[in-house]
Amino acid sequence: MGSNITVIQYDPEWAQLYEELRDFVRPVLTDLVVTIEYVGSTSVPGLAPMKVI
Repeated sequence: MGSNITVIQYDPEWAQLYEELRDFVRPVLTDLVVTIEYVGSTSVPGLAPMKVI
């Protein structure tokens, strides 16, 4: 498919970015979802995630 995978360092700002994005989309999804969560390597402090480009 032509994608490259790179392992990058954990960025503690991702938690804040997630909260901002969650709060942005939540009002639109209130009739569809009960909760919004992200589970993955980017949500674990200190664990280097993969970035697909």
